[in-house]
Amino acid sequence: MNCFKHLRFSFLLVSIFSSPLLYGQLVGDAAYYLYSNAYGGAEPWYTTTNSTAMDAVFGAGEWTTEYYETLDVATVFGTGTCFIYMEGGDAMADELETFLSDNASTIEDWVALGGHLLLNSAPNEGGGMDFHFDGVTLEYSWYTGTAEATDEAHPIFNYYFTPVGTSWTGSSFGHATVSGGDIIPLIHDAYTPDKYVMAEKEWGSGKVIFGGMTPNFFHSPATEAANLRASIIQYLATCAYADIDLGVLGVVGPDNGCDIGMQSVSVKLANYGFLEQTDIPVNYQIDGGGLVYTEFFDGPIAPGDIMDFTFFTAYPFALGEHTIDAWTSMPDDLIVANDSAGKIINSYSIVSSFPYYENFEAGSPLWFTNGTNSTW
Repeated sequence: MNCFKHLRFSFLLVSIFSSPLLYGQLVGDAAYYLYSNAYGGAEPWYTTTNSTAMDAVFGAGEWTTEYYETLDVATVFGTGTCFIYMEGGDAMADELETFLSDNASTIEDWVALGGHLLLNSAPNEGGGMDFHFDGVTLEYSWYTGTAEATDEAHPIFNYYFTPVGTSWTGSSFGHATVSGGDIIPLIHDAYTPDKYVMAEKEWGSGKVIFGGMTPNFFHSPATEAANLRASIIQYLATCAYADIDLGVLGVVGPDNGCDIGMQSVSVKLANYGFLEQTDIPVNYQIDGGGLVYTEFFDGPIAPGDIMDFTFFTAYPFALGEHTIDAWTSMPDDLIVANDSAGKIINSYSIVSSFPYYENFEAGSPLWFTNGTNSTW
């Protein structure tokens, strides 16, 4: 039995653009974080939360920092790169604007080839700027104190790093807004909904997220804000390289609960490849045990689509903590790094006999810590 719901994140076939770069195809998965060296190498506002988000997605040491003033454009915006985060906040907006003006066609051609770009600036200087991509503009200044998700069903707000929430505050959450160019709004000013603090746009085979957000160092609630920034990056972190490339994007259910017992496992499937796929083998395993449950998603699932799949075979969860691992095993899918995802859940014991006493001398039997700033 296949239970599915249709969502969309897109890879379009390559359009014809002017640069010779587009006659090739992305072949690498390099990730870059770009900003100005105006502070001698420090990040905007001398914060490090953007780097923390990059570490959360790619792993420490698995991505590269470069500066607008010194980077090699051909290397960074080459076929070996999948994701680039271009930041121009605080007193780095003028440097970002200059770099965009000098290299707009190269950047646009790289995205059209399949690259994924996060282009963000919350300026403390200048008068806004042309974000290019056929008419997208950064409008400065507009200070957003409370921001809300425009499309609460968007993948950024529903999985990857959770909880993300759908409303955030800051001092300020954003210093600018984005408009024009047929962008699709993702986050808006809660009190002026036609002011977009973050939006996205498909461009050739790639996509861009545009923003006027400050670093999440200034945002609340802190956990949700950090997860939001990491989820934005994660949403853009995987590019299309092959005809056949599928994976489990995330384990949706079950969730924590009291003595949850027999439960169905639900996952989100993603088609990262260039071709539509059917009859996809999907697997799950509990607590690393020997038994693997394999079923098939009939499909079809189009390139760039995300779909929900619920296994027919349920699992009897005993009390305690459990790890759910799920993955696809499509023949001829040679890109295995994005095939799998996992989730840890807890089945709590029900206290029905009183008075209840636990001294924890023998450990933490069926008690768990969670929540903000939890301690044991």
